[in-house]
Amino acid sequence: MIVGVAIWYDGKVWALGRPKRHHHIRHWIYLETGNNDAEETSVEGFIDNEGRFLNRAEALIVARANGQLREDYPLDIEWLFSENLW
Repeated sequence: MIVGVAIWYDGKVWALGRPKRHHHIRHWIYLETGNNDAEETSVEGFIDNEGRFLNRAEALIVARANGQLREDYPLDIEWLFSENLW
């Protein structure tokens, strides 16, 4: 089950629970590191209930399997976005 957004940056997973979005993590990274390059040097994804980082494609599989996609989003998406969940 998907429980939050996450970004893999500089060898570390930065994660926040729902209803946060990836831009919240980017701001946190900037505040903590002073680096504004996270968008170019990171991988956006999600964290599951076991604490594993999943990229957007992997997270979509998990969200579908757990019935987490919002009903108002199309089923033909290829990447998961937090807006698809909350």
